[in-house]
Amino acid sequence: MHFVTNIELKRSDHSLRDATFTAYNQVFAPHHGWAIQQAVATGIGSLLPKTLLSGMFNETEETFKIHAQSYVTASASVTNYLDNLILSKNLGIDW
Repeated sequence: MHFVTNIELKRSDHSLRDATFTAYNQVFAPHHGWAIQQAVATGIGSLLPKTLLSGMFNETEETFKIHAQSYVTASASVTNYLDNLILSKNLGIDW
């Protein structure tokens, strides 16, 4: 099992929706049935554009990207821990 921890957000034409759809489709969609995929698509479709989201936190898009990258970098150790825990418990990936 591998969680996506590095989503491409560098180009300004990429939206949070696009990045989230890409990550979901690569990692989880193959393991989900149609109903769950539709529910996820509905949730992802409701994500705000980066400019509105960054404005809600009183950030510019540039400072928001810095904070987002910091989060992604910091979360790598958590995702690695979860990967190792799931593998050590022989839980598999199809649950």
